[in-house]
Amino acid sequence: MLEPILFEAGKIALALREAGLQKNKKTDGTWVTNADEELSLLLTQFLRTNTPHEVVSEEGMHDEVRPETYWLIDPIDGTSNFLRGSDDFAIVLCLMEAEAPTFSIAYLPAREQWYWATRGEGAYRATPEGETKLECKPIDRSTYSVRSKVHIGEPGGMSTAANYWDVAQGKLGCFIESEVPYWDLCPCALILREAGGIVVDSAGKNYLFKPESLMTGTVFAGHPDIVRRVLREMNQLDDD
Repeated sequence: MLEPILFEAGKIALALREAGLQKNKKTDGTWVTNADEELSLLLTQFLRTNTPHEVVSEEGMHDEVRPETYWLIDPIDGTSNFLRGSDDFAIVLCLMEAEAPTFSIAYLPAREQWYWATRGEGAYRATPEGETKLECKPIDRSTYSVRSKVHIGEPGGMSTAANYWDVAQGKLGCFIESEVPYWDLCPCALILREAGGIVVDSAGKNYLFKPESLMTGTVFAGHPDIVRRVLREMNQLDDD
């Protein structure tokens, strides 16, 4: 049901970028484009018409009260990349139930890639070449290095989603980022967890999605063995 509308949204996003984007800075200092706004409207109207659930977009996340079950929309994940002409951006939808993600789907129109997951049913990736089940893979300790297997998130780098998907595909052992927006983390966390990864806080506890907090603390996401090793090494540094 969702693939056709996401495909249409992708065509619109690419066409608007080709024509020249209009952009404005939000109060938090991040960019919003006319593509974000047009896709948000398109997806909101579709979901409200075709599903029984309310819709909350990134722009509406500051509402104090949200329904028990709702669609969470990030019309352009990786807006800075999108503005630069990079292919690393996605259109993301996530179904939230009792403040936990139960279904996520993301479409990368410039790369013709799809990622999706349903709670308890695994995570998947599809390209024109075919479909594969995602699986977090342990990294051989002999090849492990912080530079090659652990990524520290930095502003202006890859989108949050792209890093989580690299972990879910076994390309990256662990991803660490602070102050991750709620709308970025929810869909990414479900896909990674369904691929066998974990998403935890600095104490090693499963990260819980708190409706009163739109930004996280430090999040560690990756293969369980790598995340635990990184946390142990960081704790040892703190002790020293």
